[in-house]
Amino acid sequence: MEDVAPVLAALKCATTVMSAETEVSISSTYPITFSLINTHLMRVEGDSSKVFKFKSKVRTSLGERMKVESDDLTSTPPMIATMLDPRHKHLGFLTPTRRIPGTSKLPELAVAEDVSSTTDEASHTASGDERGTQAGVAVQGATLQRRTSAMVLLLGDNYSTTRTDDVEKEVDSFL
Repeated sequence: MEDVAPVLAALKCATTVMSAETEVSISSTYPITFSLINTHLMRVEGDSSKVFKFKSKVRTSLGERMKVESDDLTSTPPMIATMLDPRHKHLGFLTPTRRIPGTSKLPELAVAEDVSSTTDEASHTASGDERGTQAGVAVQGATLQRRTSAMVLLLGDNYSTTRTDDVEKEVDSFL
């Protein structure tokens, strides 16, 4: 049982992050999943046969359930959210062959949205309908610090913590 403890610790951490009651982000689903599959569930020198079997079964099950080999992975809402999240913008968890279709998907969606919003805007203007929405998100420092530590543990070098209050610098860092 002691041999499996590090694997279970990584799974517990991932489960805790992805099932939090506040500040949950669907954009972290695939980076965490790929990190588990490609890092925490890979065979390590010194793994016993039981640990290797356990890691292999969990890795296979996770891959099947999350459909990580799916041809339309980059078209799923969680992956689109991931591509739009500045923390994961480089898609470092994907292989280069999977990263290219992912990055080309965003301009396609932007063009489609532009066409759609232009059409909607014209119809709302014609009917005299004006709409506006605002959303606010509160961030609690203690919760954010705890989650950041878990994200660093799970994602390692693929996790970015760069923050700035300057809007222009934030936009530049996203690009």
